[in-house]
Amino acid sequence: MTSKPSSEPQGKPETLAEVLDRVLHDENLSKSRRKQVGTHLRTFARVQGKRLEDLPSDPKAHRPFLKRFHPAKADFSKRHWENVISSLRFALHHSGILVIAGRSREALSLEWQTLYDRLDDQHLRARVSRFMRYCSARDIYPQAVNDVTLERFLEVLRDESFAREPERAQRLTIRAWNRAVDEVLAWPSTRLTLPDRRRHVTLPLSEFPPTFAAEVETWLDTFVRPDPLAEIGPNRQLSADTIAGRKYQIRCFAAALTAVGKPTQQLRELQDLFDPERFKDAVRYLYHHYTKRKTTYRILQTLRLIARDHLQLDERVVTMLTDTARRIGVEAPGLTEKNRQRLRQFDDTKNVANLIHLPARLLKKARRLDRTRRNDSLPVQIALAIEILIFAPIRLGNLARLRIDTHFHWSRAGRKGICHLVIPAEEVKNGVPLEFPLPRDLLALLQTYLDDYRPRLTSADDPWLFPGRAGGHKTTTAFRSQISKTVLEETGLEIHPHLFRHIAAKLHLEANPGEYEIVRRILGHTDIRTTTNFYAGTEGAAAARHYDRTILGLRDRTATML
Repeated sequence: MTSKPSSEPQGKPETLAEVLDRVLHDENLSKSRRKQVGTHLRTFARVQGKRLEDLPSDPKAHRPFLKRFHPAKADFSKRHWENVISSLRFALHHSGILVIAGRSREALSLEWQTLYDRLDDQHLRARVSRFMRYCSARDIYPQAVNDVTLERFLEVLRDESFAREPERAQRLTIRAWNRAVDEVLAWPSTRLTLPDRRRHVTLPLSEFPPTFAAEVETWLDTFVRPDPLAEIGPNRQLSADTIAGRKYQIRCFAAALTAVGKPTQQLRELQDLFDPERFKDAVRYLYHHYTKRKTTYRILQTLRLIARDHLQLDERVVTMLTDTARRIGVEAPGLTEKNRQRLRQFDDTKNVANLIHLPARLLKKARRLDRTRRNDSLPVQIALAIEILIFAPIRLGNLARLRIDTHFHWSRAGRKGICHLVIPAEEVKNGVPLEFPLPRDLLALLQTYLDDYRPRLTSADDPWLFPGRAGGHKTTTAFRSQISKTVLEETGLEIHPHLFRHIAAKLHLEANPGEYEIVRRILGHTDIRTTTNFYAGTEGAAAARHYDRTILGLRDRTATML
């Protein structure tokens, strides 16, 4: 049922309480509809811990909450939460506040309906449906769509919708439109431009003279094949991720120099990074462009290595870099406040249970819905990734690069017996080798994945445990997104893959206070101080809860004494 805004000459309501009041007093609506809207609006307020009187009627005001909230956090089904939002949208529209729907049953104009009927791909339909209805309602013909149309669509998404990420919704619409241009018969030929909203703080090495890029690669190669007898320079091999990070840091500082006035063609060698006239300006540029001080700090540390070991510059230059890095400073060692906040989710044992049982639930669900298609294997792939992170909390780069032929060692032929996950030192960020015997549950899921699901994703001779669609292993960017999204959709928990390392430490220390050495070995820290700096705070919270139980127990035992 589509509601028409009230015809009474009332001003727009300021709060959701006023919105609901108008719905409840409109006798043109059925009693059951008014009751349903009231229930849903009160639910919307309750999950925020607020009153309807405290919630504004402006749709934009609710976007931050809607962006971070997931129905699983309140033990709601996805359908129930969709009904709550639908009622909220209905109530606002009924009160004269325009809110465009993500999905709508309103009829399209003949021109747009004709195009819509040509879309056989359901994914494509979903991506352009809202935009089609937006254009149809405003008498914008398909042939008139251009970049300006999409900019105005974005403004409406920002001001008159509950879209969690309006900019992302616009980008997905543009990608879908351009795909339809290529694939759908008689679709308008105008291609739309994807807006670039990225902050460009780096430049590719190809923007600089070839001699500069060549020297960068030469220096980085010393970390791939270090000379153990060299008196100066690296004496151990670094992981691919660490080397890539150092390359990125060089690009960042080179780009910063160009941003403060040094032409790219004047960066012919690494020595040119230490331009006395522009060096401090480049550092200031980086400091103000990165929200985390440690990013600038790490760039300076890389420059210090280049100055000291590769170029062997004057000691005064090395001292200057050290002092500058010290002045920039880094956050206190340990967990960031954001990660501490995410870990607090696991003070609730139900959340712990939701996470540790998730792989089994994903496998059960995948089996129930399996139609032997390629995409039916992906949930099992993510289930295995999560299971590995639970029992063997390795870094994401190592997870994505796991190979069946080198990292998994079975005690008997034919993948039988005991299996160990082994990652050699040269593949680990800090050079510490990792080894995990696989427990029963993880081993069973691994065997199921290898036997029944992985064959749909790649050929038998592909060595990667988690193959990517375009060949090679999955990219860390795609893997991070898939793991985080799956955990959020299934449990309502906000987790990124690296957080599994912190979760492992928290759960073990709460069950076994003081066992930092076990945590150090599990996480592969080189120094016990790293472990204690990171996780002493989480153990403190557990100690406080233990103390609370002591006091509450005393209260119960002494209640009859008064």
